[in-house]
Amino acid sequence: MNAQELINLIGNNLNAATQEQINAIDTEVLNGVINEGEFAGQRLAYVLVKSKRGVEVLFANNKALALQINAQTINSVIGKGAIAGLSVAYGLIMTPAGRAILSANNNALGLQISAQTLNRVCAQGPNAGTSVAHTLAMAAEGRAILAANNYALALQITAQTLNHVFAQRMGAGSSVAYQLAMTPEGRAILAAHNNALALQINVQTLNTGIAEEGLSVASLLSTDPQGLAILAANNNALALQITAQTLNRVIAQGPNAGLSAACLLAMTPEGLAILAANNYLLGYKITRQTLDTIIPQGFWGAGQTLESLLNASEEGRGLYRALKQRDNKNISTLVAFCSVRYVKRIEVGSPLRVLPKELIRKLSMLLH
Repeated sequence: MNAQELINLIGNNLNAATQEQINAIDTEVLNGVINEGEFAGQRLAYVLVKSKRGVEVLFANNKALALQINAQTINSVIGKGAIAGLSVAYGLIMTPAGRAILSANNNALGLQISAQTLNRVCAQGPNAGTSVAHTLAMAAEGRAILAANNYALALQITAQTLNHVFAQRMGAGSSVAYQLAMTPEGRAILAAHNNALALQINVQTLNTGIAEEGLSVASLLSTDPQGLAILAANNNALALQITAQTLNRVIAQGPNAGLSAACLLAMTPEGLAILAANNYLLGYKITRQTLDTIIPQGFWGAGQTLESLLNASEEGRGLYRALKQRDNKNISTLVAFCSVRYVKRIEVGSPLRVLPKELIRKLSMLLH
């Protein structure tokens, strides 16, 4: 039996293979392409990973066979099946056994994933929008592979892949940046090499996340010193791109439910410094409604409003005074505007009784 016949036999009917035939699997056979039957067009190594018996074969003798999977195999594109159009690397990442193979021997195989394979985004089908980079970012073993060898693989993630946002399927709103921002290991990847990846996050991605959870990349980065340092890097380059909507959006699920990015930032000296940067450019976006937020139980300042919390520290009082000045200026502008309209209506004979109510309504909206 020649190599191709052995590849076809084991690939299409592993359970029928004898122990002698299994023992005959070498590097050439393992990395070969099945050319007939149900799995035609797929690499034997990938087919083995998908079955319990195949994993046993690959993992025997301390993963001796698994470690013979080569770079050409993991970077090859799958021609058919549920993940057609994606790579063998993607298929491996999707299973615990596959991740174990990629991370074995200090991530020896994982580090052979090419830049093209890492960044290839599936354009259609049930996996539309996904990539090897995104899938690695979602799993602890995957993040370890990205971080290995001084972040060698992570630094090959392109800005386009980093910022690609899922528009459909479960997890809509997610991105590679979002997945990395969710964990300390991921934030370390974003911050590596002077925030090389983090500073490639664009405005849309920064302000996008899983809608039903009320989360965004910005709010995830607001949760700890590591994320705050990313937001503050390069003179607050990322922080100053946070929109008012993102800053004031209340998180619906998770450990920070009931808070907003504004609240999270206001709870630490580092966050307050970000809000105060560039003459309170970001801080000015905090709304009256957010200032009235009651801090949930389990957080510092629980039961108080954000306004009260700000007044508890000198840095917070500085921001609060700036917000009061903003509101007073806006009130003065609105009063002047309504006064002009009031005079004009007198001139044209408009009913006077309408004007005080209009002024009161607008002032009330501004103050609350």
